[in-house]
Amino acid sequence: MSKGLLQLVLTGAVLSYSSFSSAVLLDCSITDVSWNGSNASACEGAFAGNDTGAQGTLLDNIPVTDPWAGDAFTLLTKSDSNPAGAENSIGGVNFVIAASGNGTTGTWTLAWSAADGNDLPISIDLIASVKGSTQYSFYLFEDLTFDTNPNSGTGTFSTISLQNNGGNTPGLSHISIFGREVVVPPVVVPEPTTLALLGLGLFGMGFRRRFIKS
Repeated sequence: MSKGLLQLVLTGAVLSYSSFSSAVLLDCSITDVSWNGSNASACEGAFAGNDTGAQGTLLDNIPVTDPWAGDAFTLLTKSDSNPAGAENSIGGVNFVIAASGNGTTGTWTLAWSAADGNDLPISIDLIASVKGSTQYSFYLFEDLTFDTNPNSGTGTFSTISLQNNGGNTPGLSHISIFGREVVVPPVVVPEPTTLALLGLGLFGMGFRRRFIKS
């Protein structure tokens, strides 16, 4: 075989291997991840790279439009943390996640606790990020309420929106949970004095109408 022909064959082999080993970025579906029987309300991905850590890009990939718009999200817990535990608290509440195995589908459990019982219930928007191989997708669950009883819930996951370098669906690496507190505007209750003045004003208006008619 001539040198030129050998070089051509080797180049073709390299190109063929590169196209085979390059992972395609698929589109996620809100049915990929559920929480307490409900699917996500929105999802983004897949993205190449890490979702957390020094080189994590998830927070940069969150859209600035609804329903994602609002305050920044904070990493709360990861299923592969060692030791297992909360990364950060939100509103005085700690969250701990556990995922079943490293398969392409499975379940995950989220538990929460507060040192001060007055910190519960709490309402948060939650992001569940599913990481497999070198890709991740993330899923939004809006306005979830976490109370003292129950203090845990379960969900399901699938890595179907991810691919490894061989073009196959990878097993789960970890699930990361991000959250932001939903601030509910306080209900303004009129003070007794205000109610009395309002009632007096209405009474005066009624008396004036009767006086004019007479």
